Amino acid sequence: MKKLIFILLFIPVVALSQTEEKQGHFQLGAGFSLGGFYPEEINDALDALFAGTNVESGTTALFMNLGGRIFAGYQTKSNIGFEGFL
Repeated sequence: MKKLIFILLFIPVVALSQTEEKQGHFQLGAGFSLGGFYPEEINDALDALFAGTNVESGTTALFMNLGGRIFAGYQTKSNIGFEGFL
């Protein structure tokens, strides 16, 4: 926990040490993420729940995470950025 606090305090110090003169600016963007996971207890429960049904295509297991996001941010003149996403 001490390392995390140190890192969070160190980031603004490094950002403020940049001496370039520049303007703050807004950022808009979009992104996509793809990931994998396998929640064994939940998949076992789903198998038990759908045991009497006929699954013709696909599977009842959870194993993939797909996600999209839209974000907006602002970066100050001293390289400190703020970002919100949906």
